[in-house]
Amino acid sequence: LGLVSTVNLMPSGDRPEWMARYQFACMLGIGLGPMFGSFVSALNVCNLPDGDLQAVAVAYVSIATAGLLIGAVLYPTSLEDATDHSKASEDTEDSQPSHVRRMGTFAVAEAKETQAPDTSPASSDPDHARKVIVLLTTLSMAAVRGFVIAGLEAAIAYLLEANYGWSITRTGIAVGCCFLFCIPLQMAYSSLRHVMQITNWIRFLSIYAIAGSCLLYTGWLKGSADTVALLAAASILFPALFLGDALTSGVSVMAHNICPPDSMMSPNMLMLYRQGAVNGIGR
Repeated sequence: LGLVSTVNLMPSGDRPEWMARYQFACMLGIGLGPMFGSFVSALNVCNLPDGDLQAVAVAYVSIATAGLLIGAVLYPTSLEDATDHSKASEDTEDSQPSHVRRMGTFAVAEAKETQAPDTSPASSDPDHARKVIVLLTTLSMAAVRGFVIAGLEAAIAYLLEANYGWSITRTGIAVGCCFLFCIPLQMAYSSLRHVMQITNWIRFLSIYAIAGSCLLYTGWLKGSADTVALLAAASILFPALFLGDALTSGVSVMAHNICPPDSMMSPNMLMLYRQGAVNGIGR
């Protein structure tokens, strides 16, 4: 709902920034979730053999209920007064059909041979093929990023517990802190987003993530423990991949890349495909 609302309610140029904010909120939840679960599990307030698990279950059910209530109370009952920005391009004075010529301030229709209209997306939009290629590319990038983030998170937790003897509580807090490094990166992007174009930001974040992945190799941080290098790599990779994915998704729903509403690659369908690519395939 948040992604679709961004496309429908935000102007084209603001969508990448709002996608970044949406992804930032997701990052905060992913980072605080393991920390909160580890904290509640360590308290064992139920004082039972499986009290830690029961306490976590009660806590997360309460959070889910609170989120549902917030959505029910704060989400507007009607969006009739809101401006719909989901169209690929707005009609302008110079965007008249070929059989219409202007006389002063009036548009006069000229005689034209009647023919059956071709309503296919490709016929109405000569740039349709390029848009489809761009959208398929962004979906592929989202799936790869989801795969890397999910795999890296699981691998780091496993290594900390199995190879280095960390407890579940300590591992959850450490992994959660890695995700919270999205805060300084988001602050830096918000302050410097006008310095570079969005495409250059995507390239920069990709290079930044590649540099962070080098820390996964032992010996790159001389004199540091392997756990420090592992967590340092995660602190770079998680925020960079999430923000890069948000900006890529924002570019895919800008006006010059949007397909018609009746297309299989319309914004609503694109958000559905993205969720399937990230959560169904990548994760």
